[in-house]
Amino acid sequence: MPRLALRSGGFEPVVTCHDPHDALRLIRRERFSLILLDLAMPGMSGEELLALVRQERPSMPVIIVTAFNDAETAMRCVHAGAYDYLTKPLDKARLLTTVKRTLDAWALRDENLRLKQSLLGVGSTDLSAFNAQLTGDECMLSVFRYAQAIAASAEPVLITGETGTGKDLMARALHSISGRRGEFVVINVAGLDEHMFSDVLFGHSKGAYTGATALRGGLLQKAAEGTIFLDEVGDVALSLQTRLLRVLESGDYYAGGSDSLCRSSARVIVATNRDVEALCAGGRMRPDLYYRLDVHHIHLPPLRERGDDVMLLAQAFARSAAEAAGVPIPVLERDVADLLMQYEWPGNVRELRAVITDAVRAQRGVIGTDWLRTKLRMENGRRLHSVNQGRNDLPTLRESTDALVRQAMQQAGGNQCQAARLLGISQPALSKRLKHITWSSPSLLVRLPFSV
Repeated sequence: MPRLALRSGGFEPVVTCHDPHDALRLIRRERFSLILLDLAMPGMSGEELLALVRQERPSMPVIIVTAFNDAETAMRCVHAGAYDYLTKPLDKARLLTTVKRTLDAWALRDENLRLKQSLLGVGSTDLSAFNAQLTGDECMLSVFRYAQAIAASAEPVLITGETGTGKDLMARALHSISGRRGEFVVINVAGLDEHMFSDVLFGHSKGAYTGATALRGGLLQKAAEGTIFLDEVGDVALSLQTRLLRVLESGDYYAGGSDSLCRSSARVIVATNRDVEALCAGGRMRPDLYYRLDVHHIHLPPLRERGDDVMLLAQAFARSAAEAAGVPIPVLERDVADLLMQYEWPGNVRELRAVITDAVRAQRGVIGTDWLRTKLRMENGRRLHSVNQGRNDLPTLRESTDALVRQAMQQAGGNQCQAARLLGISQPALSKRLKHITWSSPSLLVRLPFSV
């Protein structure tokens, strides 16, 4: 009965063994996701076999099956290392629920172990998959290490960050090191209406609507055994969020106009530049969908918080733009570095690349401060920090606190972790305070000159 029940529940392959000695040899030779161990076996007690299994395969979960009136033995086995126990006669629903719960818990345990090892520097420290996101910032490197640790997980990933921070590059990097055999498939939700998004994601059957002259598989099908990346997930219509949640929970979905159940094997990664909690509070996103997406959360910091990365990236973009244009690599005027560091970069890395590429073509040989200042003001008309030298009134406590935070960020080169240590507060507390600082308002402190 257990074998048929497990197969009907989608757990395959299932191997049965009636002799404990044969079972032990099989366990030594093969790796199983889970062992269902009946204590009533000939030739060896179930408790003895459990002890040997725990010795041979300590990382393999075991569920004990025992008689209804033998709960005492079952509890001894749990204390000896079994994960859970079931009593006879076996109830199919309880069997399937217990097996699924055990497998989920063990997967989470393994994942947490990988994450701990990665964050402690144990195991692989190769971050080459993230080479497309040039950085020397320790907080960004910590993000990369976390991403590496969760890359092999089958659970969804939520990537947040402002426009231009590289969320798509992060999603591609996660797929490249995930070990998944299938394709990396992208859907940009922004601009797709409800019908179009549903059709693109789930596909449709022949005759599903006027013009549907043939069966068409959706991108979930195309991403089988791979990764599907939903960019700007905050734009998914509420009416479709239930269907997306079902895919995340069970992998099940229906193509448009079809009553045949399909199952997705794709790993889901989503990204947004919006405040997801605010979307939930405003009724634009289902909280249960958010909680399901938030299993793994990667937040990419804005460029203004990455300190010396601004100049590192500017110089790299100048080299690549010069090579593409067939011109010499330009020289930066002395004050250009200070100007680049003072600017807030609302478009982040994407905006910096565009500005430097334009500068290379417009300012042959030398990128000048005046041209750059005009460019930034002309395109944005905002966000250049200024120094207020004529201020004689006493600053408010809020202004003084904000100025102190800015000073710490400047001394730390924009690195939040270092700035938090200078201020004697936690990095999350600093990050929360930074969100409320008006960076474009007059500063009480003069930035130290930055030399190239």
